[in-house]
Amino acid sequence: EAIIEKERLEREELERLLQKKEDDLKNAREANLIKKESEIERIVTKGLDELSTLNDFDKGKKIIEQYFKALESDLITDEVQVRFLEIFIEHCIRKSNKRWKKAGKQDWVLVVKWIGKEMAQQWFDSMKP
Repeated sequence: EAIIEKERLEREELERLLQKKEDDLKNAREANLIKKESEIERIVTKGLDELSTLNDFDKGKKIIEQYFKALESDLITDEVQVRFLEIFIEHCIRKSNKRWKKAGKQDWVLVVKWIGKEMAQQWFDSMKP
């Protein structure tokens, strides 16, 4: 009978520990979700304004990718954000003209993906790298 009681107490202790671990895991998941939602909110609110001061295409590309991920989109349609992107592209062209010479090559392919072919072609024509 003492052995049965000891096993029951051990089982109860294991169940308490398991419940605590499950509660801790649930709380951690909730905290991570709140943190992720907060980060998404920050990225969307901030937008692409940081691009207007950059001329490093690779750094800007990372900012744009984060923005798309936060929006769950792959096309920039907001006029203000498009303008920030346009300023960024102008700065990149000034920094590294050779990289931007052909509309269908290299970095322009990403610009087309971000804003659409028609607008990217207009930018290419007006910026004349």
